[in-house]
Amino acid sequence: HAMPSIPGSWIPTGAGSQLLYDLLDDLCTAVNPLSSGAAIQSALDNDRENGRRLELACGEITVTDTLDIDGGTGGGLHGQGAREAVAADNANARGGSVVIYNGTKAANEALFSQTRTNFIYRDSAYQGKSTADLLADTGTRTPIGLHVTRGPSYGSGKTRLYNTRWSGFGRAIVMGDAMADLNCDETRCYDAVSFRNGTFFQARNAQSLGHYFYGLTALETDTIFEFLGGGKLLVSGCDLLTEATFLHLDATDEDGWGQNFSKWTFRDINLDAQAINSRLLTCVPGLDYYGSKVRFDGVHLSMNDPGGWSNELINVGDNMRVRLNDVSHLCAGAIRWNTTTSKSSIHIRGCDVWSTVEEVVDLLDPSESTGSLRVIVENCYLDGTYNLLNSGTLFNEIRTGT
Repeated sequence: HAMPSIPGSWIPTGAGSQLLYDLLDDLCTAVNPLSSGAAIQSALDNDRENGRRLELACGEITVTDTLDIDGGTGGGLHGQGAREAVAADNANARGGSVVIYNGTKAANEALFSQTRTNFIYRDSAYQGKSTADLLADTGTRTPIGLHVTRGPSYGSGKTRLYNTRWSGFGRAIVMGDAMADLNCDETRCYDAVSFRNGTFFQARNAQSLGHYFYGLTALETDTIFEFLGGGKLLVSGCDLLTEATFLHLDATDEDGWGQNFSKWTFRDINLDAQAINSRLLTCVPGLDYYGSKVRFDGVHLSMNDPGGWSNELINVGDNMRVRLNDVSHLCAGAIRWNTTTSKSSIHIRGCDVWSTVEEVVDLLDPSESTGSLRVIVENCYLDGTYNLLNSGTLFNEIRTGT
């Protein structure tokens, strides 16, 4: 925006001049929020090192080219209004900021391509389809919503997301582009919604460390988290409203897995009635996961006919340790495994099991499993009777798939 005309006698010199310029520039942005793709890109280009708050206009902003957030540090896009609403005729949507990508949708096209560190997305919604297509579940998804890539000479990504919605993307958020992209990490995400995406969050690099998510809501999203290399993830509080795969691990990349003893921790995960048949953990079989640890603390599975669960809940891979603490309504056949070594284990503690489970082995599905798995079960309770499973005796056996 052009600087306002100010009489020369009012313009200070030196540091004072810069402070006045910054103040007036911020004021211009506040009263003239960004309302087009060109305006957003221009503001991003002019703010590589200033770290300013860039205000998005209310309503829908359609862009036809990837928004490039390159170089520099700090700053962010700040929207207005609630992020949950999807319908264009909803008063909340009219009061919010919704950025929609409507450009070329080739293999790796993205709404945002980000190499800037410490960048913020706040109080805003991002779509890979028009609102009409999103509501009708028609049209083509944009391949990527936010793509964070960092060269080895840069520091950590440190992307920050507050009160955002991501909808209509093949992959809503992607970290890295290859195993060698070592610095796409330390994401902090608060109060996000994933709606009608293929995958919500995918990490593609070997050192994908320190990603923290708080208060996530996911619906009509096929896979919530996917890691193609090792890493560390914490999810605290998630409402899963429709059937999905919660965490998928894939070590098929020819450049290796990355982090040994990677760790994924999930706390307070609630599955809605429509999320029946969701899988909490899946792994590509026959691959080494190098001592990876997956831990679920406080999972509430739907009470609507849990005995009818036809998918496995957990699929344990090679060289992996899985722990289930305080999971409600574990059903028969919940645990499968595909291993080629004797290094994998699952530890189930303090859980409630559904009425279809009479003894520990009922939790397992050896007919759909291969290899061996050490199974440890302690202090679990039968729903309804509250009697201890296995009469309270510690169960510690190596089981073999058939």
